[in-house]
Amino acid sequence: KGISMEQTRTGRKTALRRQVTCGRVALLALVGLSLINQLLLIFGVNYHFWISAAVPYYLNWFCVQVDAGAITRVLAGLATVMIYITYIVCLVLSQRKQYWMTLCLGLYCVDTLLLAIFSFTLLSNPVSCLLEIAVHIGMIVLLVMADQAMGQLNRMRRPPRRRPRERERTYE
Repeated sequence: KGISMEQTRTGRKTALRRQVTCGRVALLALVGLSLINQLLLIFGVNYHFWISAAVPYYLNWFCVQVDAGAITRVLAGLATVMIYITYIVCLVLSQRKQYWMTLCLGLYCVDTLLLAIFSFTLLSNPVSCLLEIAVHIGMIVLLVMADQAMGQLNRMRRPPRRRPRERERTYE
């Protein structure tokens, strides 16, 4: 028995929806583990999850390491809150519009780039961050796949365009 075109299309849509869900769950894990990392840092635990936003964590980690003043810590805390709010807004709004997922992907790419720059310029042992960078790249791949799947689903939802017929020319 052959598979109908509609069954193939339905199966493809299901697979694409799974990719989008996987990307959104990964994004939720990113936000959740990032928040846990901040709590671990606040309570002085010398451990952090690699699946997280690096910029807020290392910004606050740096404040702890250099024993920054209150104003600097408050500013770092505000920056951290703004970054997390941005990720959460992107996560919520990406349910309906692809560009929010694309924005989140872009933000996480910048986060990964800044992590790499931080690792290779400010740390005495940059090799210690290579696994963390690899995990970030894996997360980027998941977000790219989710973003592409959202785009394909959007194209499937649109009705096909009909080309207007060219009017027949009449010669007098």
